Amino acid sequence: IVPPANPFRCPPGPYERASLLAEMFQKKKPKAKILILDVKDKFTKDKPFQLGWNRLYGFNIHPEKMAGMPENIIHHNTPGLIEWVPGSEGGKVESVDPKAMTVHTSHDEVIKADVINIIPRQKAGLLAFKMGLTNKHGWCDINRQTFESLVHKKIHVIGDACVADVMPKSGYAANTQAKVCAVQVLQLLKGEAPVEPMLANTCFSRVGSEYGISVSATYRLDKAANKIIKTKGSGGLSPLNASHAINRLEALYQESWMRSFVADCFS
Repeated sequence: IVPPANPFRCPPGPYERASLLAEMFQKKKPKAKILILDVKDKFTKDKPFQLGWNRLYGFNIHPEKMAGMPENIIHHNTPGLIEWVPGSEGGKVESVDPKAMTVHTSHDEVIKADVINIIPRQKAGLLAFKMGLTNKHGWCDINRQTFESLVHKKIHVIGDACVADVMPKSGYAANTQAKVCAVQVLQLLKGEAPVEPMLANTCFSRVGSEYGISVSATYRLDKAANKIIKTKGSGGLSPLNASHAINRLEALYQESWMRSFVADCFS
């Protein structure tokens, strides 16, 4: 699996994909191996993911990643089902040969695999490009208070396509942006000043069918810097000292969260 550079849609996605594939291989093909070649040196929820991989799939945590980890980390003698290679250690993929089923890394290593999942660098959708809403990086610059395009007035851009600074490109973030944007459009139609925006994101991931992790945060507008920033002291990350019971609860919370979120979006 080759995750893209930031920013990209659903930042934990490639790592959750690796987790659930590992769970399947553990039951059906235990000698398989998942190699994550990453251009980045860190990723969303990296420590909770790696701790879960360590507990469930024989992943050996890099010594530099030990800080903050619980003392009962399992030290495995053999390579586990998952190996993560950060960019600084040769994880950057320079080219791929589909016919030979190989990738060439920045450390001049040629790796052959049975399945190669390249996730390309991302950008806004085609419609945004056709409408001339994108900047040179392929994303849409917006007024951070109203989500109105800085290129075309009275066009508002939310979700994956817009430049929302520290807010991740997630479905939950897009949902809260949509609600704020709707309020701001109503204010503008009434000829009234936009309100102070408050935004949020919550994301659950499965490391295994009974092992969940999560991250959450709220965000506000820093008018002086014209940036969306994380609210100080808000949100949190799954604790690294969580018991199995807590991880199991997070997996159950994920099911409830998903049902509520889908109902909120589409009902």
